[in-house]
Amino acid sequence: MSTLWEQSVPTAIGFREAQPRQVHVASDLRRIDVREYDEFVGSLGHLPGAEHVPLGQLEQAMHCWGRNETIVLICRSGHRSAQACALLMQHGFCRLINMTGGMFEYVAQGLPISREGVTI
Repeated sequence: MSTLWEQSVPTAIGFREAQPRQVHVASDLRRIDVREYDEFVGSLGHLPGAEHVPLGQLEQAMHCWGRNETIVLICRSGHRSAQACALLMQHGFCRLINMTGGMFEYVAQGLPISREGVTI
C-alpha cells in the first residue's frame, strides 16, 4: 500500500496535490486547515482531526512541526492552501500536499466533516 505522498501529484512549484478522498483515507500525516475560524466551524466544516492554523498565523505555528513530516494543507477552494504550501517550502518544509478543490470539493464528495471549534 502506498502512502499519500507517493500517490500525490507533483506540481511545478515543488509541493504536491491530492484529491479530497485520498486525504480522507490517508493516515500518519498532519492536516492543517488555513481558513479563518468562522470558516473552520462554518457550513463547510472541516476534516475530522484537522488542526486549525489560519494562514496569517502559519509562520508562528510552523516552528513546532517537523520539516520532513508529511503535511496536508486545506482551505475553502485550494488557493490559500497552495499559498501555505509555498510559504512552508520557503522555510524548509519538503513534504507538503495541497488538497485540490479544498473543502468545496471535499463536501461535494460527501465525505465526513466536523464543526467542532478546536483551534491549535
